[in-house]
Amino acid sequence: MKQVYRHRLSYLQQVLFCFVFIILAGCIDTHRPSAVQIQSDGTMMDSRSGLMWQADRSQRPFTSSEDVEKYLATLNLAGFTDWRLPTSQELWNLYFTNDYSMAGQLAKSIKMSGSYWTKDGEQIRAGYLEDSDDPGINRYFLDSKKGFVRAVRSMK
Repeated sequence: MKQVYRHRLSYLQQVLFCFVFIILAGCIDTHRPSAVQIQSDGTMMDSRSGLMWQADRSQRPFTSSEDVEKYLATLNLAGFTDWRLPTSQELWNLYFTNDYSMAGQLAKSIKMSGSYWTKDGEQIRAGYLEDSDDPGINRYFLDSKKGFVRAVRSMK
């Protein structure tokens, strides 16, 4: 049985979010670069979160956390070796940035669909994000038997 993790906002939070989003949308400078910039060294820089992401996900999906840990231990990208799995919230934020801040432009440049490995505390799992048809903003993290790795590291 699949576990479902919901990110659900209350009605008041949804109204407040929409209000803030509408206000901020009017303040966006269209000439300003987005928060996530794809670099020529195979990374993506998120200036808002201070995270550096692996631009190209792993070439194949992994079926075990042991294989994922081996992959991360040997990953040397842009001269860095301190790559880790994102938390489910960090992955959600990357999708949120793509959907709302970049109007889907990031997904056109990199593969974002599919299942991905995350690590929350000591729990490592594969899963995928899915929007619901419910009214309001709902995004679920659904468990999967395999997933790609999109490694992340802190730039701070």
